[in-house]
Amino acid sequence: MSQSGQSAEHRSGTFLATTALEAFWAPDRPILFAGEWCRRPEREASWSRLSAEVLADPWDEPDARRAAEAYCAARVTAVLGPLADYLNATHGEPHALRYWRILLGPWLLHFTQALFDRYTRLERAFARHPELDTRVLAPTSYVTPRDWADYTYLVFADGYNLQLFSQLLESVGEGFPAFEHPVRPHGGAAAPSVRGRVRRAARRVYGRCLEAVGARRPILLHGARLARRDLWQLVRATRGQVWPYDPPLEVASASVDHGRRSGLAGLAVPDADRFTDRLVALLPVNLPMAYLEGYGRLRRDTAAVRRRRPRVVVSGLGWKSNERFKCVAADAAEHGGRLIGLQHGGSSWVMDHSPMDTHIASVADEYWSWGCPGPGLVPTPDPQLSSAVASTAVGRDDGDVLFVGTMFTRFVTSFRSQPIGGQVLAYIRAQCSFFAALAPAERNRFLVRLYPHELGWQNRRQLEGAVPGLRFDDFSRPFPHRLAESALVVADNLQTAFVETLCANRPVLLFYDPRYWAMSASAAPWLDRLAEVGILHYGPEAAATQLSTILEAPQAWWAQESVQRSRQAFLSWCIDRRPWLATWRTQLLAACEQVTAEVST
Repeated sequence: MSQSGQSAEHRSGTFLATTALEAFWAPDRPILFAGEWCRRPEREASWSRLSAEVLADPWDEPDARRAAEAYCAARVTAVLGPLADYLNATHGEPHALRYWRILLGPWLLHFTQALFDRYTRLERAFARHPELDTRVLAPTSYVTPRDWADYTYLVFADGYNLQLFSQLLESVGEGFPAFEHPVRPHGGAAAPSVRGRVRRAARRVYGRCLEAVGARRPILLHGARLARRDLWQLVRATRGQVWPYDPPLEVASASVDHGRRSGLAGLAVPDADRFTDRLVALLPVNLPMAYLEGYGRLRRDTAAVRRRRPRVVVSGLGWKSNERFKCVAADAAEHGGRLIGLQHGGSSWVMDHSPMDTHIASVADEYWSWGCPGPGLVPTPDPQLSSAVASTAVGRDDGDVLFVGTMFTRFVTSFRSQPIGGQVLAYIRAQCSFFAALAPAERNRFLVRLYPHELGWQNRRQLEGAVPGLRFDDFSRPFPHRLAESALVVADNLQTAFVETLCANRPVLLFYDPRYWAMSASAAPWLDRLAEVGILHYGPEAAATQLSTILEAPQAWWAQESVQRSRQAFLSWCIDRRPWLATWRTQLLAACEQVTAEVST
């Protein structure tokens, strides 16, 4: 780490550590950590010796997260208009606001929410300690994300978050010591596997076929929860009108054009406040290249597909992460195409708020939920859940007890009804409390299936340290296979695995802390029914007590009429169990007819 630029006079007193990069700490002074992400579990021997405390979590209560999301949504709306005008002028194109909301809206939404978290933490830290000292990243080390995928990689890690904190600290007006540090320490992406190279070659061939002989105005389908067999069943059922579209996730890199970027700092945003001013000031460095320098390449890469003028464009994941898909979808919308969003995870519309689901519903003409009713939602069966229902079999009491966990990023990346930031520690501790409350013989029945990516939290290490002797899944078998082998499932999150287990009619217990897992008001009656019969619990100890009660005969408990009625009631509210293929065919063809009718008029 090398120092760059002028440094302020070294101050005594409390020192602010903004990330886990220890080279930017002052270990000989009292330290205020900006968040739990500073204290990496594998470095406990280092930070536990310091005179330090962690800044109180600004989002510990559901109302705080809800208010932050609403505020950031308003800021995104305010900034998007001037930003769209600037990009239209820069690229010489006349796109409507919806076009840019589809293309760059997901990045702007998540960047705004992440930045507001860092901004709020700095405001609170300096309000508590006005004379705080810190170290910042030198501007010579700043990086510009390439696209959404690159931004995601960066915002999960310490270097880029140090960059965001450092850029925000410029507004304090004092020259904190600045040091250079590599923000991208990985040195580039790993070489693609043989399978990856084959997939890329297949994509190139498919793209050429679409350009040469592709159907005019097809139904483009991307990022859906469809097995390959189901996908081709759908293609046949629509007589070839459905075209699978699977463009590469990442876009080519480009050289930063500082001249074109400088104008971003001068965007005139109506009713701008202090945070909005900082948000705009950070755009010249942080706006991904895909929307500025790489935009022409993005348009060229998608030209063959866009020329086909898709009538209907359908996706679940693509609305957030795939720049090529978003470019095609935005263009299709401007030429009369109909956009359909797909629910991707089990917590959507059950949670109190999910920013990305709200975004998709706002840009799409239809949002196909798995079954939840509501304004703008079209209840539609999910193919994978249909398979779970079809595979229902009588369970057995002597199998494993499968524990299903999840995981979240170290840094706050958005405001949602799930644990964020330091709340993830409380989530992991609840896992520890659950297993600690069980008798040893009960713990021995468990196979623990944590999230495959620990995202820096060392989930398994923390759990093993608190409750030695647990057996952990090696992911050699997919979840449906593990489910079929299990006598009982315990989930500590209301996400897809829990819903799949209910659909398969296998015994399941669910527990979570409602302070961090705030659910929608419309879900409350159905969740209450699950709680009444002992499926749902609002704490790990209560779930452990219930498990001890039913472990000898989970099938008998599950077969009780009251338990089955509550299960059926919950599924009837949030899961459409009609045959998926016929329903998808009917709805897709109806969407095509609607586009044709609108064009003819």
